[in-house]
Amino acid sequence: MSDDHYALTYGRLGSNISQVKLPREYHVKTVKTCDIRHTWCTVITQYRTRELVPIIQDVVNRLYPGISYSVMLNHEPVLEMSYRKITECRTNIAGASLDVVKTYLEGTYTEQPEGQRQYCTWALRNDGPAIYSTPTPSSCTAKPGTPGYQYPDGMFESFFIVQAMRRCSASIQSSKVDFGRPIGAVATVAAAVERAFHHFENNNIDTLPKDQFSTSSYSSTIDGYAEYLRGFSERRWSHLRELYEYKIQPATPVAETSLGPGRRQLYVPASPVKGQ
Repeated sequence: MSDDHYALTYGRLGSNISQVKLPREYHVKTVKTCDIRHTWCTVITQYRTRELVPIIQDVVNRLYPGISYSVMLNHEPVLEMSYRKITECRTNIAGASLDVVKTYLEGTYTEQPEGQRQYCTWALRNDGPAIYSTPTPSSCTAKPGTPGYQYPDGMFESFFIVQAMRRCSASIQSSKVDFGRPIGAVATVAAAVERAFHHFENNNIDTLPKDQFSTSSYSSTIDGYAEYLRGFSERRWSHLRELYEYKIQPATPVAETSLGPGRRQLYVPASPVKGQ
């Protein structure tokens, strides 16, 4: 057999491997590879490291049952393409979340920079509107567990998360494989919404963030939100899918501001009652 070689082409629906030849391996010709944007892999913060290899291999195996193509770490086309898609996905989420927050602030606080700043400060509270659909009122000064405190409700159901998730969910319509609950997507959107409020709390509405929505900067934030999402019941996930207009149903469930250091102490409301 000839030496290993490959050619990648890029189109509207993702990337194609036009030819792959590997000794003693499966010969793939004009096979469409997985678009990582359509998998909502729960490890969207992964570096291009050895830990990413089995994740991408799982995607390939599910798309092409019986294939013996092996994903490898160094200069391997499928892994390289997939990592680029992960980075692209993270960038798209950051852009969509920033736009949702910016549009809201522009429409609500036109020519009111102080009102904008105060809303952002409220949104970044542990019980604020960045995360919850029914946040604790900004006027509430009582602490959780003390008389007079009003607990928030609708975790990960805020206007900002829902709108950003609806934009991102549109990209999964052509998905070939369902990878279960979109934990990575929701956690990443929540982190991106938090980032947007951080930015607009201290900057003019027309100023773009200078920091990158990168793994090194936001992996711990995403991991913090993902920890809550992994504990959600299937009933709660069903409710979230409806809100996000997330059309694919899972085949198998997969088992420093206030929002900074206090993220792991967020209040988790009860699951929504069916019919309400």
